[in-house]
Amino acid sequence: MRISAFINKALVICMLSLIVIGLPSCKKINKDKTGVYVSGFTTDAHGNQVATYWKDEKMLTLTNGATNSIAQSIFSSEKGMYMVGYGQGFNGNRSAVKWQDGVLTALTDGSTNAEAHKVFVSGNDVFIAGCFKNANGRYVAAYWTNEIESTLSDGLTNAMANDVTLAGNDIYAVGYITQNGGNGQMIATIWKNGVPTKLDKGHKESVAMSIKANGGTIYVVGYTKNKNGKNVATLWKNGQAEDLSDGLTDGVANSLFISNSTVYIAGTVTNDSGRKVATLWKDGEVTKLSDGTTQAEAFNVFVKGGKVYVAGYIMNTSGTNIATYWKNGSATSLGKDNNRSQAYSIFVK
Repeated sequence: MRISAFINKALVICMLSLIVIGLPSCKKINKDKTGVYVSGFTTDAHGNQVATYWKDEKMLTLTNGATNSIAQSIFSSEKGMYMVGYGQGFNGNRSAVKWQDGVLTALTDGSTNAEAHKVFVSGNDVFIAGCFKNANGRYVAAYWTNEIESTLSDGLTNAMANDVTLAGNDIYAVGYITQNGGNGQMIATIWKNGVPTKLDKGHKESVAMSIKANGGTIYVVGYTKNKNGKNVATLWKNGQAEDLSDGLTDGVANSLFISNSTVYIAGTVTNDSGRKVATLWKDGEVTKLSDGTTQAEAFNVFVKGGKVYVAGYIMNTSGTNIATYWKNGSATSLGKDNNRSQAYSIFVK
């Protein structure tokens, strides 16, 4: 984050390492094995969030619950299995962190709050999107390339980077920048090589959640708020917006994946009863992944071998969110019935 904070960063690395040392589940991941990998969190007996991943439905923890932590994104490459998220230090601040094959690295020094939201790997380069809070109390949108930080916003107003990708030699990130200092509305923003462009100018609020590049087209998903105050799940293609939900109830598009020129989008739409419904769009065609009788959300989508995988959660009859993934619409519970859990990301090798 800052060169002068090197000592603080070293301390937080040691502190976070103490949280994970000695856990059998923190053994290095065998990166040669194929399977379905899901990342997120579970909760322990004290209600603390534990960074967790599942390999073919087997639960493995990355931290021991001494403080809160979450694995928000997962990506596999020939170089290893990468997960990013945050780990909370004993000072109460969150540090943006990366796990490579289960081994922890802190990206920020822990002096202020920070989070890593998405990881993307291309060749030998590891890109991570996230944010950190500066000395003025503003969140700064940022990304890390091989652990080297690049800031995307000026720090005068709150901003956040939710995703990052490559298109040729260009680095794209998406998220939002707030207007009028820290208290203004969020505006969906795309950065190309660090230069911001507003994706939305006419709504009360908007946020960009995910980005993919395909055949010269840049796809972004997120939401815009309409004149009735409802969030509308939105797809932008080269900056042109398309509504995915009808705007009568709230909707958000959280993730997209492109396979054989087909665009898959995972998100959530609230039904007429006020319950969130995990939702998949395939080239705009809607599929409900949950039945709407209880809360459910879809956060990430991945396509492999013609099969569509989606990560999220379903609330059980006891009112507890349970980490879930759907394969071609069929749900598999990952968490335990009595402990809250959520799945944020999925990768199939």
